[in-house]
Amino acid sequence: MTGKRVTLNSASLVGSIRVDSRSSSYERRPVLVPARSGLVGDGVIVATKPIVPPTPAKKPMLVVPVPQPVRPQPSVAIEQPPVTYVPPAVVASEPVVSSTFLPAQPKKHNKTSLALVTMAVILFVAGISVVIVGFYQNNQVATQVKNVAQSVVGTTASRQPDETKPDAASQSSYTVGPTKPRMLIIDKLGVNARVHQLGVDSNNELQTPNNIYDTGWYDNSAKPGDAGGAILIDGHVHGPTQPGVFYKLKTLVAGDIIKLERGDDTVYTFKVVKSQTYPVDNVDMNAAIVSAVPGKLGLNLMTCTGSVNTQTQSYNERLIVFAVAE
Repeated sequence: MTGKRVTLNSASLVGSIRVDSRSSSYERRPVLVPARSGLVGDGVIVATKPIVPPTPAKKPMLVVPVPQPVRPQPSVAIEQPPVTYVPPAVVASEPVVSSTFLPAQPKKHNKTSLALVTMAVILFVAGISVVIVGFYQNNQVATQVKNVAQSVVGTTASRQPDETKPDAASQSSYTVGPTKPRMLIIDKLGVNARVHQLGVDSNNELQTPNNIYDTGWYDNSAKPGDAGGAILIDGHVHGPTQPGVFYKLKTLVAGDIIKLERGDDTVYTFKVVKSQTYPVDNVDMNAAIVSAVPGKLGLNLMTCTGSVNTQTQSYNERLIVFAVAE
């Protein structure tokens, strides 16, 4: 025995493969290495202590926690303290601003607002009515003016009116249409005369009644009961030998009363506001068929006045008395 150690590098282990097939639970046990002895010299053998290799540290094992089953816990009623509602304090001086958006509430109109709206509607309708009526009246007056603007009022030498005075029976039996003027009454002058419907003649002259005691209503002027314009009535101031129905017309003054009876027996009252005299060749026919007071029905009475032209047997002036409905 030579006493040599066998190691992994020994020639006897050349070509061998060492496989470590230890399990994970392998625990290395300490190996006692016998004491070695060796020759120091001169045949002296020195013994050594056995060598104990160090114990390797154990590898920590992987511990996988196992979930524990959840057991139902008994329900425990928790007593809630009583809740007392405390209304929020209202501060009068500072308005509370809320961030909550509420839907718009319809406004409530009080009686005053409703009355104002109703009044506004009534005024609007009334205004429209006034405009329409005014437009109608203006057109009506414009037509009347156009028809008589060139007329010459008066009685020519070739027209000799009748001077026979109508009796009471002929006056009471006299009839016209229900909306046309029938009788003219002027108590101050003692006038109670029939009213005949007249126009203009072939010479574009305003016609006059055939009797000096009658009057003539120009049929293109207004009628009794109309909303505006003026009723134009003419009459003779004198006949060939006798005074006519309007002989004293120039004595009427502002405030005197004139009455006009319609065919349906309705009586309309007018009050004189003024009178005007025009030259025969410059009669204002526009004024003759327009009310002296805008917005009121007018009654204009026309007759001859001034001096008589011996050649034409006509007067050189015309008188118009203006009255308005009361």
